[in-house]
Formats: sequence, C-alpha cells, structure tokens
Amino acid sequence: MNRCAPFAPVQHILLGLTLLVSLMMPKLGPAQSGWWTGWIVDVSLPLSLHLGTDTAAPQLYSPLQSTQPLPVSTYRRASDTLHLSAKSLALRLQLVYHPADSTWHGSVRQRALNCPIVFRPADTLLHLNRPQTPSPPYSFTEEPVTLQRTDREGRTVVLSGTLALPRQALAGSRAPAVLLVSGSGQQDRDETLFHHKPFLVIAEELAAHGIATLRYDDRGVGQSTGPVEDATTLDFADDAEALLRLLRRHPRIDRHSVGIVGHSEGATIASLIAARNRHVAAIVLLGGQGCSGRDVLLQQNRALYAEANPQALTTRLHIMQRCLDTLSAVAPADLTAAVRTIVADEQQHSGLPQTSLDSVGLPKGFAFALAQQLNIPWMRTFVSLDPAQWMGRVRCPLLAMTGSLDRQVLAADNLPAIARLATHTTATTHQLNGLNHLFQHCTTGHTEEYLLIEETFAPEALEMMAQWLLNALR
Repeated sequence: MNRCAPFAPVQHILLGLTLLVSLMMPKLGPAQSGWWTGWIVDVSLPLSLHLGTDTAAPQLYSPLQSTQPLPVSTYRRASDTLHLSAKSLALRLQLVYHPADSTWHGSVRQRALNCPIVFRPADTLLHLNRPQTPSPPYSFTEEPVTLQRTDREGRTVVLSGTLALPRQALAGSRAPAVLLVSGSGQQDRDETLFHHKPFLVIAEELAAHGIATLRYDDRGVGQSTGPVEDATTLDFADDAEALLRLLRRHPRIDRHSVGIVGHSEGATIASLIAARNRHVAAIVLLGGQGCSGRDVLLQQNRALYAEANPQALTTRLHIMQRCLDTLSAVAPADLTAAVRTIVADEQQHSGLPQTSLDSVGLPKGFAFALAQQLNIPWMRTFVSLDPAQWMGRVRCPLLAMTGSLDRQVLAADNLPAIARLATHTTATTHQLNGLNHLFQHCTTGHTEEYLLIEETFAPEALEMMAQWLLNALR
C-alpha cells in the first residue's frame, strides 16, 4: 500500500550532479572508510556515501538518479562525526559513527523533509540486481490490449496493458486467466517498484502453469491516460472491472475461469469487484486489508515506528488517531487549521524535545504536510473504506496471503479479519514467514529494505498462488 507508508507517497528529491567542496578535515580511520548505503524512508530514496581514509572529500550519491556524485558544498568530519551540506539542493546530512554495529546514524534534511537515516557498510555504489526478472523467450506470448471507457464523472480514460497467453492457449484451447491489479500509487503494468517487476514475475510463473494474465498501466501512467488527481480507489476499481469484462470476452480465454490477483490496494479492489460481480471466478489478496482504512493506517504507523521511544510513538499515534477521526467531521478548507491544533496540542502535552519527535516522523512543519495528504480525495476515501461493508457478499473462492513481517498491512490484524468477514465463500488465509509487504524474504520488514533486497517475489509464495489458482479456476 505504497501511497500511505506512512502518509507519504513515493517521490524523488531533485538532486544535482556537480561537485564543489570547500572544507578539508582530518582523515577517518579504516573502519569508517569505504562505501555506505542509507535510506530516506519518508521518500523511499536510497543514498550512497563514499568515505576515504585520507583528507579527500566524502562523496554522496543518489544512485537511482545518477552515478555522478551530488554537489557537496561543505563538509566537516572527525573520527566519529560527519556533517555535509549541498547548498544548491538545500540538503544537510549529519551523522555519528556507531562502532558497536558499524553504522552511521543521523538525520537528513531538505526543505520540509527531516527524517532519520542509517548508513550501513556496502561493497560499492548501490547497484540493483534483479535476478528474478524474466527475459525473453517467456513462457507466454504477449498481446497488446487497449480499452477506452468513460468514468463515473464522465471523463475519458484509456487503459493499456499486456495480455500474456501461455503456449497451450495458442494451441487452440481456452486458458484460465487473472487480471493483475497493483497497489496504491500509480503503477505501470509490471507494478515496477525500486526496479523490481513483480507483475512480470507473476505473469511468467502463472503462464508456466497454463494461466493467462492481463496486466495494465494504471490511468495516468505509461500508455494509459485519465484523471488522477481526484481519483479514488472506487475509480480504480471501475477501471479494473472494465478490463475484467474485456478479458472475459477474449477468444483465447475461458470466460468462466477468470479471476483477479490484487496486491495491497489492488487486493481491496479485487474484493470490491468480486462482491458485486458474479462472474469473478476467484480472487487472490496479496497483502490485502481486512480492517478499515483508518485502522490499517494506525496499525501501519505503530509497526513502522515500533522501535522508537514509546512515549514518542504514543504521541504520533494519538495525533494520527485524532486527525483521522476529525477527517469526516471537518470540511477540506478547515482541515489544515484543525490538524495544526491537534499536532500542537499533542506535542505540548507530550513534553518531548523536538529530537524525540523527529525520531517518529514529527518534524517542524509536519502538521501542514499531514493536512495536505489527508485532504487528497484518495486518502479521504481510503480512510472510510471498510471491508466489513462488502466482504460478506464475496461468493467466489478467496486466497489471502500476507507476509509475517509486512509492516504496511499487518498479517496479525488483517488476515483474521478477512477470514471472519468472508462468510459466504471458502476463504483460505496464509501468513508467510519472513516475508514483507512486497513478498520478499527480509530481515525487519521495514520499507528501507525493499530496494536493497535482490529477490522480487518469494518462490514459495509464487508456487502457492499458482497451485491454488489452478484448483480455483477449474
């Protein structure tokens, strides 16, 4: 559920490419020299740092944007501290070396951004290896798909995608099929995240089992067009259902054996469609919610800052809860003032210093940024969505899979809720040990690991899904 982790869409900081160094300080010891990789969690952006043992200037990189160093203008370093800035980018980095675990801990600031960062040892400048991404020849042939529709507001939407047909469908038989629906935030047809392409990996796996897939660019992305700024989960569900109808009409597809595989927000969309469309043969919910959007966000915030100071975490949760409860009672024009009042009241009541508040993502200026995000139509709708309103109407077979280390949609809260609410169907739920929200094997489940993990999708999760679909789509 990328859009809301936590209340911050994936975005990139605009960074330059020239190098200007003005201060020289004593050399670092061998333990602190070499390559380091850190993660700006709030904007899902990694940084690479290179430190020498001599007086050479440290070099800072944004490896997803360029292999050239960033324009460091000043730096100051001693045996265990490092401060650097890039004035042209309004960027400041302050770090302290922790010999106990060989890491640099500190903060990164850029304009309104102010968040903690930890740099860990690395072998070289961060580069991305994705061994699971399939290469041609695939287990399927690809066919382009385009659909033009009018949305509920009367606006034109063009959806473009790729139908992956397994070889047996080309031999004349009709194949079972699934529509792949991505998570929140506008995604391309492969659901590309941090150079991972999970939907392409899934398409290859399912084709090897004789199941066709239709994956598509969300509206406003790639070859798909349509309004995005005020679009909500309900609009995206309409888009997906239109593609489901198109898929059922395809001459190579068995129209009685078409299901939906949805990830995160896509899982919510899959269950919404299945609750109202009797032609859905089966649904797979990958990291899907069983609790209301409001509760999912509170669970998510608790998990993402679980290691923080307990009092600081309590302050953050009180702020989030009060703001979410206020959302339905306050007009959009009045929300910023209401959120500022709540944040100021809770911060004052906590008695915590700003450094403690910073550690749980409550920097100065946080109230305005939070109000802006809460006022987005997508967020207002998501907070109000509750599977209890529709899950009981789902009648097709349902598989729900969530990683035990998922910190965005928690397995312990949401899987039992799905099983409890799906009263008119056979609901199979699995908590997969050691997997995160992207179904990668991981250490902590924190979002900062997503990019650094080479695995795109755990093989056991792929196999479980494929085998279940073979039975459900018969």
